[in-house]
Amino acid sequence: MRRRGMAPLALGCVALVAAACSENLESAVGCPELCPNQGIDVINVTIDAVVFDTTVRAEGPFGAEPLMLLASRGDTLDSRVIIRYDSLPQRVRRTPGDSTTTPITTVDSAYIQLRLELTEKQMGASLTVSAYDVDTDANDTSVAALAPLFTADRLIGSQQFASADLKDSVRVPLSNAAVLAKAQANAPLRIGLRITGGTGQFHVQSTEGGTPPTLYFRAVPDTLVPRITLLPLSRTPEDSLDQQATLSDFQLVLRAPPPGSPQALLVGGLPTKRTYMRFLIPSSILDSSSVIRATLLLEQVPNTWLGPLDTVFVVTHVAIGGKAITDPEQAARLIAASELTQVDTLRVAANASGVREIDIAPMLRVWRAQGDTLGPRALVLRSGREGVSAAQAWFTSAEAVPDTRPRLRISYTPANPFGLP
Repeated sequence: MRRRGMAPLALGCVALVAAACSENLESAVGCPELCPNQGIDVINVTIDAVVFDTTVRAEGPFGAEPLMLLASRGDTLDSRVIIRYDSLPQRVRRTPGDSTTTPITTVDSAYIQLRLELTEKQMGASLTVSAYDVDTDANDTSVAALAPLFTADRLIGSQQFASADLKDSVRVPLSNAAVLAKAQANAPLRIGLRITGGTGQFHVQSTEGGTPPTLYFRAVPDTLVPRITLLPLSRTPEDSLDQQATLSDFQLVLRAPPPGSPQALLVGGLPTKRTYMRFLIPSSILDSSSVIRATLLLEQVPNTWLGPLDTVFVVTHVAIGGKAITDPEQAARLIAASELTQVDTLRVAANASGVREIDIAPMLRVWRAQGDTLGPRALVLRSGREGVSAAQAWFTSAEAVPDTRPRLRISYTPANPFGLP
């Protein structure tokens, strides 16, 4: 956590000094009747308005991500996908007109169909997706318990894909014998997906995303009998139906790029981070003038663990926590919808550097309307793909050297700028 105070009086002095740099907008649009010959003085000022900033955790409930990252990028990133089918049928109707069922004795054409989301797709000429039996009695949501189960003796299917093959939907064939054994034993089929050949990444849509991975197989050779179709289902933990729903499928991150410096402001990544920033703006500007433009200037530091294709979509929100919320992590979770202010999303390559600009003039109007009694004037920066993207952007904080600190550049007109002729 970082704190840096700035007295309102000092801020006011900065504003007055900077007022010497102004521009005169010769326009009669503002008051054509009262003062057609009088221009509007626009004062431009850049101030250190951030009095507190910090990086906070922003992880959501485990397994609740709408997209699951499947990735293999050497020492940089290793993310896998776990899918549970804890209830397989043991009996089947042999013909369409059967009124009775018989035990399943054969399985044919078993495969799992994946719906893909390719916004962050990266790969070479081809890659191979392999499926493993990851059923275990151990803590089956932990990396320590699941990672050792991705072994050759547990391999139950694989498929190589060229780059052009990765479209909206793909199939990974499964061992018919493995599916049959699970069905006959009334045992859960828990599948772990991993990229084993080539390197790359893409996302698999999850149950929470509305298009879950689906298991298909035939239990009779008659093609007039429909395939058996199963959606993900978890029977554990037994004492929580909500957790059963989220754990029907989930991403398992074995390795992620290291986070930035503790002194930096971080946005995105796995585990997910947000930036919380609190502002002190002179009342002569915020409350007693008309703000035309207000630009937050952020100095980006290159994230050298990632490449130019690793993009972070930085979304800016007004923090709405009241004065009673003093914990920055909790305050960073209490945000207004981005539609409230309609601040444009900032798109940056994670490994880039330089000054980034975000127009936050709509936020200043919100802060002016709410006054200073409801809570701190604060904003939150988060990733637009929070919880599903490994890309993380780094920015310098208020503790950095003066020229690289977060700054606020404001263009405004003083109160009542028009006079009578």
